[in-house]
Amino acid sequence: MRKLLLKMVLLTGIVLVCVSYMSYYVTEKREGVDRWTEFYNQEENTVDILFTGSSLSIFSFIPQVFNAKLNAKTYNLAIPVLNIKQIYYNLPEIVKHQKLKVLVVEARSIDIVDAGEDNRLGYKFENLDGQNLNLNKVKSVLGQFSEKSNIVNSFFPYFRNHHEWANLELLEENLNYEYKPSEYDGYKIGIYRRVKDNTIKKRLKEVPKDFKFPEENIEYLGKVVDFCNENDIKLHIVRAPVLNYSTYKGFYLDEVSPITKKLCDSLQISYTDLYPTGDVEKLNITKVDYYDMVHFNHLGALKFSEKIADVFANQYNFEPKEDDAFMQNDAEYYLYNNKLDEAKTVFKGDFQLSEDILIKEVRIQRTKNNEHIFFILLDKETDITEMTSHRLGIYYYPVKEQMPLLKLPKEAKVSWKRIVTDHAIPTNYKDYKVVHAAYETIDPTNFRKIEIKFFKVREGWIKKILTIEDVDLTE
Repeated sequence: MRKLLLKMVLLTGIVLVCVSYMSYYVTEKREGVDRWTEFYNQEENTVDILFTGSSLSIFSFIPQVFNAKLNAKTYNLAIPVLNIKQIYYNLPEIVKHQKLKVLVVEARSIDIVDAGEDNRLGYKFENLDGQNLNLNKVKSVLGQFSEKSNIVNSFFPYFRNHHEWANLELLEENLNYEYKPSEYDGYKIGIYRRVKDNTIKKRLKEVPKDFKFPEENIEYLGKVVDFCNENDIKLHIVRAPVLNYSTYKGFYLDEVSPITKKLCDSLQISYTDLYPTGDVEKLNITKVDYYDMVHFNHLGALKFSEKIADVFANQYNFEPKEDDAFMQNDAEYYLYNNKLDEAKTVFKGDFQLSEDILIKEVRIQRTKNNEHIFFILLDKETDITEMTSHRLGIYYYPVKEQMPLLKLPKEAKVSWKRIVTDHAIPTNYKDYKVVHAAYETIDPTNFRKIEIKFFKVREGWIKKILTIEDVDLTE
């Protein structure tokens, strides 16, 4: 009887392992899963500040800005529509891997109503799917779900996605899927999009009559406070300014802001809100800084992250790190720490690429890992808003002797390697506006020429090209 029971347990275990393995191939890849994967890939106990929350956190906090300005390692572990209850259940898994100094929660997560366990179900699964199967996950699932079907579906996406079993396209896509770490540590760039005036006028008709936090969310925020106190973590609530509130500012200043501050004060939580302090106006955050009515584009996120990093610098002390290699591959490290002079100047002059773009200098930083960071120094009068509609392209043409170092067949065929950026939004640096681009690795060190091109949304590549000849990046 004992042997039979042992065989049954073993068989059940094998079946569950197979089901868990097959879940990968019948589940669409979602960004929340990749954020957890990347979180697990962080070296243990190296992350000082963790940002979390809903999509407002995803689009608002740029870790590289905080890393450089605070000399601290940060990560943005946020999931769309994540509310404070889910954050509470995520915390044990987070601190298992990272000894945080500061936990930053974007305040929208306290607003989001959980109207039952089936509410926002897909997003709850997205948050759980990325987590390792262990006791913390078991407690998280049982804490959020009581229905057996939801519990089973949380642990075994294979059953949840039974409708995809015959989806050969999805199977092929997952078989060929190659995980690539994000270069932004969880932050997502909002590609530039103009918010139209008629959209804003429409939202003015949707002004809410009152504002209050759900009682369950207040309860779970209290639990988050207790957890942070027990683990010596400073909790900081930050409310990212959204264009929705800009359109009915009176309601925000009379309701949302003071009610949030009152709650945080009652729980002795640090709270930062840029509206009451007038910083939204000081930073000139307007509709051009938004991807849509709620989320920042990269221009807005840059303004916001720089300001919040300054707030943290005045409030928290981070010991200088003996090894800052973790951020030496980030352009922000050089821009915010006045280290851009370390980069090699390969062009200096006045090159009028277009009516909007006057290039003054080009510098390249080659890191210890043979990674390139490209800095395009533009005239200080450059219109940053206009630059939000551009992308940057850089084409490397190695000398003949170094052609074999182009590893990809398509690169060897055309004899060049290229970078095309997600955006060309400049950062202020001394008397310049600086557009930067990074490339993971590039083995050649000598180039017969490097071409710099700009692409303008809806218009295509600008015809004029800056060509720099005979570039030697040998250290």
